[in-house]
Amino acid sequence: MKKTSKRQGLSFWEMWDDYQWLLLGFLTVIAMVLGITGFIQMAALSEASLHVSTISDALYQTLLLFTFEGVATNHVPLSLDISRWLTVCVAGFAVVKTFLTITRKEYGIFRLLFCRDHIVICGLGRKGTLLIEDLLSSTERKNRHITVIELNNDNDQLVSYRKKGITIIQGSATDPITLQKAGISKAAYLFILTNNDDTNIEIAFKAFQTVTSYAVNEIMPKVKDGIISSRDLRKRKSNLKCYAHVSNSIMFDLFRQHKLFNHNHRSFEGKLFNLYEASSRQVFNQYPPDELCGGLCHLPDSAPIHIVIVGFVTIGRTLLLHILRQAHYGNLKRTRITIIDSAADIESSRFRGAYPGVEQVAEVHFLSKDPQSLNMHDILQLNDICPVPILYISLDDDTLTYLTAYRLAAQINHVGDAPVNGLQIVACIPEITPLYPLMKGKEQLTTYDSGLQLPDQMQIFHMISESCNWKVIVQEDLDEHAEKLHQDYLNTRTELTSEEISMSWDELSEEYRNSNRYAADHYSIKQRAILAAFQNLRDKEKGLQPPFVDDNLVERLARMEHQRWTAEKLLSGWTYGPKRDDGKKKNPNLVDWDRLDEQVKLYNLENARKLFRR
Repeated sequence: MKKTSKRQGLSFWEMWDDYQWLLLGFLTVIAMVLGITGFIQMAALSEASLHVSTISDALYQTLLLFTFEGVATNHVPLSLDISRWLTVCVAGFAVVKTFLTITRKEYGIFRLLFCRDHIVICGLGRKGTLLIEDLLSSTERKNRHITVIELNNDNDQLVSYRKKGITIIQGSATDPITLQKAGISKAAYLFILTNNDDTNIEIAFKAFQTVTSYAVNEIMPKVKDGIISSRDLRKRKSNLKCYAHVSNSIMFDLFRQHKLFNHNHRSFEGKLFNLYEASSRQVFNQYPPDELCGGLCHLPDSAPIHIVIVGFVTIGRTLLLHILRQAHYGNLKRTRITIIDSAADIESSRFRGAYPGVEQVAEVHFLSKDPQSLNMHDILQLNDICPVPILYISLDDDTLTYLTAYRLAAQINHVGDAPVNGLQIVACIPEITPLYPLMKGKEQLTTYDSGLQLPDQMQIFHMISESCNWKVIVQEDLDEHAEKLHQDYLNTRTELTSEEISMSWDELSEEYRNSNRYAADHYSIKQRAILAAFQNLRDKEKGLQPPFVDDNLVERLARMEHQRWTAEKLLSGWTYGPKRDDGKKKNPNLVDWDRLDEQVKLYNLENARKLFRR
């Protein structure tokens, strides 16, 4: 009963927000009609002090009631008496409502003068809305004040978010004055989520200028004898962490290397993120191929794993890159990846031109075929080459993605004991479409007359809703693990360690931070490799209980990490060189395990042993 009454209360206030001005107008009309009627009735009274001879005179006298200039007389008709009180209520409500609206806006801006370590979000589109909802639902971050900069005055979310205590600043975030109003110099986080990549990068640059200028002009002049007061230190106790979204993959790769985003600056940490790249990591972690194949790819004598990507125009490219960096398993065999696209030949030449080291990382095959003509026979042929545990589908049309995934999953379901019966098909779409309620799951579909059901082999992954949240964008857990790996590296560093990598995590460039993040991401795969090896040994030797350390497994884990690291470097443009040169991207360790320096081997072996202690 409580839930029902709560929903009814919410519905009432929502209706009040939608219709309050309509109700106000209705009451105004009633007050006018009653007022005119009342004044005409008074005109017939001999003792009336007012001379109302026409309807125009009555209308004028009624309008005066809204200015609180009432009529003093002892004989007031009932209609006029009601009109007088209605006009007072209507005018009073309008004044109070207007006053509260203005003061709420000004109070939010005034409050920012005293805010520190708050969150600023530029752009109130779909991505910005999802992030705000995630922040409001988080118990850990709901106490952080949120400020939104939005250019569109007609955005429907402005009023509702103001009521939730969010400060709304209407204007362009490319204007430094607007950024200053948002208190950007004292904020902890800045999320730039407009729909224009050029605008996002420009906002990040303007934020960098604003923050660094504040640090130089406001804080540094107050440093005396190398000491800064605690009061001034609190004004900028941490760097502004700026996250700018760039959707274009070419622009993303280009500006990722820019000093604004790849170097640490005083009071500013800039980072680009890409929706498709974030989604690639999410979908790969949610549906890991090595787990779907039952861990067989981690056994020494198993066949290489085979991953299929259908469509290359949306998430396909970034998903392929993520797989190339992460799909290194215990069998130490190169993963086979097949990309099916109608323009596969063109996409293949473009990708291989951008990443010439891909041939040394995995067996990548581009198959030129219309995804809509893909059928069960094609899947069986791919599975005959190497077992296919998963098929990712992402076409340029969301409906086609749904229908292609559904059709293939239904065909697999009807075959029965086919060798691909355990195949999982994941439909990756940017956003929830009108078809989603019909394909949400079995429980929701049983009430529909069509009887349409989502096959067991089909999964739906919504890229925007799954990726536009604090955990994915900020990556606190991943960074914590990556920082620990970097610290372990510093504790066991050798003379082969470069000066740049010897820096602390806070001083490390974004390129080397990403390198540690890739290593941290691979941790779960190594854990599954240990589990698969243990289950295999347990089947052979009954009674075996963990923890155990098998030297052969330790070496395989070390080789896995070396393969992963080599793939990461090759995809980043590094090549072999007898002497390390970070400027020319040369590294002597870009060789096979058997040719690797013994000291580096020992380092990798020791790190592999640490996996059994966690």
